[in-house]
Amino acid sequence: MKRPGLGLSHDNTRIFLGMSLNEGAFGIYQTLWPLYIAALGANPAQIGIVIGLSGILRLFALMPSGIVADRVPPRTLIVTARSLTATSMFLYGVARGWWQLIPMAIVMALGNIAFPTISSTIAEAAGPGRQRTRAFTLIYTVGPAIALLVTPALGGLVADLLSLRAIFFFAGGLTLIAVGFYSRITPRPVQRHSGPPITYRSTLTQRPILLICLLEMATLFTLTLAVTLTPNFLQDVHGIGTGTIGVLGSLSAAGSIGLFAIISRVHRFHQPLLAIGLAIAAVGASLAFLIFGQALPFR
Repeated sequence: MKRPGLGLSHDNTRIFLGMSLNEGAFGIYQTLWPLYIAALGANPAQIGIVIGLSGILRLFALMPSGIVADRVPPRTLIVTARSLTATSMFLYGVARGWWQLIPMAIVMALGNIAFPTISSTIAEAAGPGRQRTRAFTLIYTVGPAIALLVTPALGGLVADLLSLRAIFFFAGGLTLIAVGFYSRITPRPVQRHSGPPITYRSTLTQRPILLICLLEMATLFTLTLAVTLTPNFLQDVHGIGTGTIGVLGSLSAAGSIGLFAIISRVHRFHQPLLAIGLAIAAVGASLAFLIFGQALPFR
């Protein structure tokens, strides 16, 4: 049955709501995440260790996701994994030292096992052709973008009124609500795949895929290196409070939506490398503004 508002199937409507809440939970704490690590006693190098290890752990958690999906029914896998994510957020909120965040990040990483199964469920529920493309666009782009317009500013407000710890309890609560939507997905059996197994090694031997992976790795490495400590820079150098930093996080989401609109409407940027170049240039311009701007209008 199609929903009049979204035009998605029953299952994809639930996934749309769940993914929007997931991204909303992420938005609540992510902008202030480096400030929280610093508040637990970490220096800049230790902040980088925690954030860097979190990314590496997510990678290692995703690698066996195909094996797990071949053995666990989709709904069970999604609900269990995302429940682990909610648990990790609550644990973040009670940490007493920065080093305690590392084992908690392992629990957080295990929750990412759900995403390949979520994607396969979206594809199956949407059907072939343009409906599938539309479903992926709504679930992975539109819903999360709307959530990120609101939740970074909400996280800053919560941090100002309550504490930095409180944002993780709000994020965990949103994630649990998302789990409730995932639990209403139609049960499906484990799908058995025929033919020889497809390995990461065999995939990376294909030159176009390897080049794209290397380009993406270099891009994300550079951008992450640049923006990881931006909240600390804004607070320590420019004296901007947590509430305003949260609002800036929401403005960043608005900029992402604007950039998406430009890329989708301007025919020239339909070439992927030009679109990537525009996005990287926009980040570079914003970082230059932060470094050389003498009077930021956000104090």
